[in-house]
Amino acid sequence: MPRIMTQTRCEAASFDTEPLNNGASRSNCVPEGVAIPPASEASRSVPLRNLIGRHWFWSVQIRRAGSFDTNNGSLLLELAHRILVRNLREHSQLADQDVDQVTKLSFVVREYEPNDDLIRQGDRPKAAALVLAGTVGRYHLLSSGRRQYLSFHIVGDMPDAQGLFIDQMDHTVCAMGHAVIAYIPHVDVVKAFKARPPLGFAIWRETLIDAAIFREAITNNSAREVHTRMAHLFCELFYRARASGVAAQNRLDLPFSLIQLGEALGMAIATVNRTLQRLRATGSVDFRDGVLTIRNWDRLAKIGQFDPRYLHLKKASPL
Repeated sequence: MPRIMTQTRCEAASFDTEPLNNGASRSNCVPEGVAIPPASEASRSVPLRNLIGRHWFWSVQIRRAGSFDTNNGSLLLELAHRILVRNLREHSQLADQDVDQVTKLSFVVREYEPNDDLIRQGDRPKAAALVLAGTVGRYHLLSSGRRQYLSFHIVGDMPDAQGLFIDQMDHTVCAMGHAVIAYIPHVDVVKAFKARPPLGFAIWRETLIDAAIFREAITNNSAREVHTRMAHLFCELFYRARASGVAAQNRLDLPFSLIQLGEALGMAIATVNRTLQRLRATGSVDFRDGVLTIRNWDRLAKIGQFDPRYLHLKKASPL
C-alpha cells in the first residue's frame, strides 16, 4: 500500500481521489513520517543513496514510521528538484532560468512496496511521477493474467510523462521493489512549460527517449537470440544507471524475480535459467538475488549487440 510521506506546497496540488491497490486512495495533504534515522535503523528503512551522481551524493533514509519533520521535508524538496534537473540535463540543455523554474514545482512524495501500482491502465492522471528511489516497471496486463513488461525506470526517470499529453493511460506502472516517487501536479508542469518552453521541450524529449527504448525492446524481443536479448537488457539497465550515478562500480540492484525477467524478455522460466547459465559461463555478467554484476562490460556489450546511441544521452556513460 502506498504511503504519503510528505507534501510540499500543499495548496498547489489538486489531485482527484482515486482508488489504488488494496483499497488505498490518493489524497493530498496528509503528511506522515519523514525522518533521517541513525545507522542502526538502516535495515528498516528505504535508502536514497547516490541519487544525484558523482558531485552530489545524498545519504538520506526514510523510515516507515515516525513524525513529519519540516527540515527533512525541505531536504526532499531539494532532492526532487536536483534529481529532475540532473536527469533532464543528461539529454537536454537547460539554462539557469530553466533550473529556477524547476525549483518552483510542487510535489507529493509517496513510498511504495514491491508490486504496488503507481499508475494503472485506464487512469487519467493529474500528476507526473518522478522516481526518487528504487526501480519501477511499465507493463501490459494480458487476459491470461501474465504481464508483459515494456520498460524499466530508475532514479530521475519520469515513467508516466506521456500522461501530460494523452487523456488516458494505456499501460500500468508498478514498483519492482521498494520505491519512492514524487508526484508533480500537471497544472504546475504546464505552467512551467509556458514560462520556459525549453524546459517543456526537455520533458517532451523524455517521452521521445521512452519511445526509442520501446522500439529497441521490440527489436530485442522479436529479432535477437535469447542470450543476446538478455545481455542487451542488462547492458541497457546498467548503462543508464551508470549515467545517472546510481550504479556502484560494477554492481546494480535490480529487484526482479526470474519470472519478471522472463516477462520482460518473452521467455519461460526454464529458458531464463538456461540463458542466465549461458551468460555466466561467458564470464561477462551475473544476476543473483536481485543484484546485477558486470564482470566484463566489453564482452557483455558484444554479446548483447548493444549500441547506446538510441538512449540519446549527451555524454557517454562512465563505464
